[in-house]
Amino acid sequence: MKEILTLLFKKSIEFGDETYTEEQLKMQWIGNPPASTSQIESAEKRLGVSLPKDYIDMVSIANGFPTSSSSVEPSFHKVEEIDFYRNIPWNVIDTWKQMGELDDVVAELEKAIIVAGLEEEQQFLIIPPEHTRDPWKYWKFAMWIPGEEPYNNLKEYFSAVIEVINDELH
Repeated sequence: MKEILTLLFKKSIEFGDETYTEEQLKMQWIGNPPASTSQIESAEKRLGVSLPKDYIDMVSIANGFPTSSSSVEPSFHKVEEIDFYRNIPWNVIDTWKQMGELDDVVAELEKAIIVAGLEEEQQFLIIPPEHTRDPWKYWKFAMWIPGEEPYNNLKEYFSAVIEVINDELH
């Protein structure tokens, strides 16, 4: 995880559509300081879940960071700021329920945890599995996509973001 975050941060700085501090530019690191074990455990207790290993690895390296690209990738929040998507006042769950469509997506949104893009035009959600042996789901989510864009894990998502930044740089 450290390698992919290091590359993501360097590419984000290279792209330059965010304002970074002198320290961030010098260190080539835009992430917040790592989350402590107690911060992670507190979030898990508050949410009533055991967070996925790759997410724990990420916040143990960088507890939140902006993601930079003109495709408007969401900024990742500190572990102590994450919450269920259903608790966000402007979620689309009730609207989609009223439409009577996309019931499978609505069911996933009701259990999803928003880890990035809280007040942004798109979000990144992690969705706990129904059964402990099932994998977590990872979605970039926005109304304009439309709906969800699934990923297998955080590394796959960050690799896709790096690819977009590379394309935009060239």
